[in-house]
Amino acid sequence: MRKMIYYEWLHFARNRARVVALLLFLLAAFFGLYNGHNHLNDRFDQIATIGTTIQENQQKVNGWFDEGVDGPEARPWVDINTPFWSMWYASHHIIDQPNPTMVFNIGQSEHFGYYKRVSMWSSAFDDDLTAEIANPELTEMGALDFSFVWLYLMPLLLIVLTFHTKGLEFDLGFLPLLKVQRPSLDVWLFGRLLIVGLGLFMILTLLIFCATLVSPHLTIEGEVLNLWVVYSFYLLIWLIIVYAIIYFGRGQADQALKMIGVWLLLVVAIPGIVNQYILIKKPADLMMSMIEAGRDGQQTIYDLSTEEIVSQAFDLMPELQETNAGKTDSLRAQPMINGTYRLVLNKYMSEVTNDILQDQKSRNQLIASTYWFNPVTGFHNWLNKLTNTDHEANLAFREEIRDAGKSINEILVRDEWNDRKMDKSSFAEYVNILNAGSP
Repeated sequence: MRKMIYYEWLHFARNRARVVALLLFLLAAFFGLYNGHNHLNDRFDQIATIGTTIQENQQKVNGWFDEGVDGPEARPWVDINTPFWSMWYASHHIIDQPNPTMVFNIGQSEHFGYYKRVSMWSSAFDDDLTAEIANPELTEMGALDFSFVWLYLMPLLLIVLTFHTKGLEFDLGFLPLLKVQRPSLDVWLFGRLLIVGLGLFMILTLLIFCATLVSPHLTIEGEVLNLWVVYSFYLLIWLIIVYAIIYFGRGQADQALKMIGVWLLLVVAIPGIVNQYILIKKPADLMMSMIEAGRDGQQTIYDLSTEEIVSQAFDLMPELQETNAGKTDSLRAQPMINGTYRLVLNKYMSEVTNDILQDQKSRNQLIASTYWFNPVTGFHNWLNKLTNTDHEANLAFREEIRDAGKSINEILVRDEWNDRKMDKSSFAEYVNILNAGSP
């Protein structure tokens, strides 16, 4: 075995193309890790900045309460003593905390918003959360990260390192001599591919664990080990494919063409065909239902009379009927009526977004059903899921925004109809709405 390793090293070192291919691969891998590291740090920095801004805004409001001021001088219509403006200035945010393993797999996270100020007007598909659709191919494949390098470029490196195996001996007519010298050509071929596979496995291990040691957010356990296992399993599958091609191969050219053909089939052709199939079965509506809801549906609600909107609000929140304003029409102030419009509108928009969410989930399920013949996409989405950078993670984030908006609306309307007077302590309750177990 030691002699075989030595000869494989000679084959590699004496072929400049293989050395260059390995160096280019390592350069791409280092760049992918560097890109993931920067992406993660940028997110942490942005989240820290948002946290600082929130604290400053809330401290400013506490100062208004201490000074007995209704609000900023430049906005005389603001009255911080009312539930509406206290809720507005509570500055609620929903943040999709990044998974540290994003260093290895940025996935689709570059194309989705990861923080959102949630107010009584927010929905799961507001404009500031809409994915960029200028380059749908890039959104589909993800970013140039380590996973992209390993899933799409590693097989090419493996082809460069192995297409000559047995093919060179076949072209030179050495196979009869090898059959005399070797008791089994199958064992000989297996040994040579095992050496190449172990070499790539060592490169994978060094890249992952060195990147883990360098990053302050990662530890060599749990999620990192899961990624390492998935990357290793992917390498094993390609080694099996290459072994089968070489086993039945008839020369270097034959083996190289078959390997490239399989790579094109698995990496380019099948994902492209699946993508077109999904577009036919589940065509993108470009959020037309959301646009129509924000335009026509919203106007329909605003056109309702006060009696109609209050009646619908009572159906949504029966406890409003038990308030003084619920029992006596003359006690209903304009902020209470405005609250019922917001409540009904929030309910309507939630139903629209729920339909969109379910449609996108069914689209993801349809894509998942193709993994058995579309393995590269399957592995990519598997890695995205492990690192919480997939489309489903973004949908879960949007559901959290939807639920938070619903909670804020219900609390605000309840307090408005109870004619609650706000102070510093009640403002603190508003600040902690989302931290106290609400979605």
